[in-house]
Amino acid sequence: MSDSYYNVVVVGTDLAGLIAAAILAKKNYRVLVLGYPGQQNEYHVDGLHFVRRPSLFTGFETSSPIKRVFAELSLSIEMHNRPKPLNPFYQVVMPGRRIDVVDKERVFQRELDREFKGNQDTIRTFYRIVHEQNKRLDTLVNADQVLPVTGFREQRAWKRLIRETVEDGLNDPLSVFPARHPFRSFAVAPLLFSSGCQVEPYSVNQLVRTVHHMNRGLYEIAGGLDGLKRTFIDKVKSNCGDYRARGNVDRFTLKRGKIREVHLRERREVIGCDMVVCNMDVKRFFNLLPEEHQKERFHLSILELQPTHVLYTLNIAVRRQAIPESMGKHVFLVRNPKKPFEGSNIVLISVDPAGPQADDAVRTIAVSTRLPIRHLRPTLDNLSAQDDELMYFAEQVVPFLSEHFIARSSSWITHDKRTKKPQIDTAHMVPIYGRPLESALGSSPISARTAYKNVVVGGDHLHSGYGFEGAFMGGLNVAKLVSETVNRKALL
Repeated sequence: MSDSYYNVVVVGTDLAGLIAAAILAKKNYRVLVLGYPGQQNEYHVDGLHFVRRPSLFTGFETSSPIKRVFAELSLSIEMHNRPKPLNPFYQVVMPGRRIDVVDKERVFQRELDREFKGNQDTIRTFYRIVHEQNKRLDTLVNADQVLPVTGFREQRAWKRLIRETVEDGLNDPLSVFPARHPFRSFAVAPLLFSSGCQVEPYSVNQLVRTVHHMNRGLYEIAGGLDGLKRTFIDKVKSNCGDYRARGNVDRFTLKRGKIREVHLRERREVIGCDMVVCNMDVKRFFNLLPEEHQKERFHLSILELQPTHVLYTLNIAVRRQAIPESMGKHVFLVRNPKKPFEGSNIVLISVDPAGPQADDAVRTIAVSTRLPIRHLRPTLDNLSAQDDELMYFAEQVVPFLSEHFIARSSSWITHDKRTKKPQIDTAHMVPIYGRPLESALGSSPISARTAYKNVVVGGDHLHSGYGFEGAFMGGLNVAKLVSETVNRKALL
């Protein structure tokens, strides 16, 4: 016998699933969000606020999925004032070049003319192609279709829409530049840190969406990613939903191919449900299913989902006079445009990603890089060497960093509760996946649909290729699937 019953149980606190939970609760579905094993992006060390990963918030004025979510949740007015536009939006630093991307078009054009002399016409052609291709992508993104498409009729309608919109595929905007032109580095660098699903060397769809959104505005949100998640959790709680921050799933009970009960560990409580949303790491989630009920082919496909890179972040605390006045909130540093864009060749330096510190005299810097899995050796000694290298590269942008250095902290390091010794927590690794699925617009390495009749996927990996916008696409997809599957009883 179940102790309680919900229409939808969301396991985990990734952004996409929280968005779906808020939308479903607004539609009067009874929703339960179980916070465990969700991890906050912000963490604390000796009174300092650090982040697991920097957040690149874009698309508040340019993304239809983002605006649609806020409209459905009656958050349009609040989110109109809450995100604060940055100026400059971001900076790109390369050997002999520094480009500030700003909101004033004339000023930005002067930046490009100064740093890429003699390429004015080619650069204008690049942005014209981006604008045209993005209009076509908008038609597909706004089609209200769960991607990737399944079902004979749905696939036929989707292929027809593809033919009508992008009959010959999207043109690569960067094709107007020679193979190793430095402008390519300027365009691709932001993509590599905003996308969690990459096709080497880049995906045209992802490039078009990234350039369009990031060149129209990069924003700061009070409370960062955790603050935004709390906004959706509050929407769940204010409607027909509940939130349990420490809800730890022990196992699931399946009947006739459906999860019917969720067993919680701490309270030994059993929760009945109509639908379950995997809003966490998919491998950890599906390992909770009883082995005798696991669908072998589907689980093999989950095991084959392997990242090509992981995002690593080193946090540095400095005295405030270390930060140059002209330094932007986000700086993309490309050391050698002719080498592969991975490892220490390309880093993202973010200033105060966790917001103001308790001590006004202290500022923080997050230095992030993409480490290829094939070279990854996660040991304490290797991470220390990696931190030394990132400190060295950060000094190229922050010249007086060493003079005003206070402390540093690795985003992967935790401390054993018993021995207090440092240890590596692999759960803090941020995966970057490779080739996305077909019919997913270059956005997602995994489908929201699963082999189980009442289980859908809504974690960070869903539509991760489109970065921040992708979480909203994923949330809308999950909400649509649940709405089509669960018949909500009319309220009296």
